[in-house]
Amino acid sequence: MNFEEPFNAIIKNIFKDKGPNKEECKYLLSFEPHSIESTTLMSIANNICRSKLSNSGVIYAQIAIDIAPCAANCQFCSFSAEHTDIKPHRMSMEEIAIAVQTLSKEGDLFGIFLMTMENVDIDYVLKAVETTRESLAYGSQIWVNIGDITISEAEKLRDAGVNGAYHVLRLREGVDTMLNPDDRIETFDAIRKSGLQLYTCCEPIGPEHTAEEIFDRVFLNYQYGLVQQSAMRRTYMPSLPISKRGVISQLRLAQITAIIALSSLSYPEILATACHEPNLLGLVSGSNITSAEWGANPRDDTDEKAEKRGLTMNDCRRMLFEAGYSSIITSDFRQISLTEEYLVKVGAI
Repeated sequence: MNFEEPFNAIIKNIFKDKGPNKEECKYLLSFEPHSIESTTLMSIANNICRSKLSNSGVIYAQIAIDIAPCAANCQFCSFSAEHTDIKPHRMSMEEIAIAVQTLSKEGDLFGIFLMTMENVDIDYVLKAVETTRESLAYGSQIWVNIGDITISEAEKLRDAGVNGAYHVLRLREGVDTMLNPDDRIETFDAIRKSGLQLYTCCEPIGPEHTAEEIFDRVFLNYQYGLVQQSAMRRTYMPSLPISKRGVISQLRLAQITAIIALSSLSYPEILATACHEPNLLGLVSGSNITSAEWGANPRDDTDEKAEKRGLTMNDCRRMLFEAGYSSIITSDFRQISLTEEYLVKVGAI
């Protein structure tokens, strides 16, 4: 197979640990997801990802500790006040403790996110962090998935034992949302300056988003010292008018994940790339991360009869096994062998 010379040049640089730049990433996304060029990139990203951690997969979890109709009105989110019938619910400390103990009991949970709405009650979050730390069956990192915060609030979270924060400047922020992009960037700065690790994402990707939009966002994110970048597609929810724009396929998402993973080679501080929602194609295209969810998530219709999208811990274990990962890595970087015997032991099969 003879590739175009620009493609060959990019591949040669990748094998010298130099990731594609923004213009090269846009070029790589011009290929169809099923093309030989794209599947080659996915294969290379998969190989590099597995070599970093000796073919180990990672399991995160997220607990929705505080949910309510959200005034940010993000048009892709089931919590949007304009389109939701969700009832406000703030978990008690007892409920949080049960969730944390359940998720962490087997010792294979790398880290746990505590998710709140855009408006943050910092005192409640700090109490939830304390409860989480006390309730962990095994040591895991604690992160927050949080709205806009000040540097003072970020420092309080750091001092309470939070390791990092997930925060996002979304695609078409301020257009498909009622949030100010400048405020999002200020929170990036607050997280970085406080010493918290920054986890972020290019999201929520739909078919209308151009390669320029996607990689402008990816490379802007790199400016803020993040430790993880992700790619997430928009979820189809009939209750949201934005769903009329359509959705991208898991294969397209895997292609984008692979390109982001390869671009991160030029940023050694990046530890991993995530593909969300986790799926087998992403797990063979440069991502080794799965994520379990407890409670509501912004990708589900709020009708209680709707089938929920979030994975359980056992779903994550099975998915990593099916993707061919030989072990699960813990927060202290031990490796737990991922075998049929292990899946039986934890009740995954």
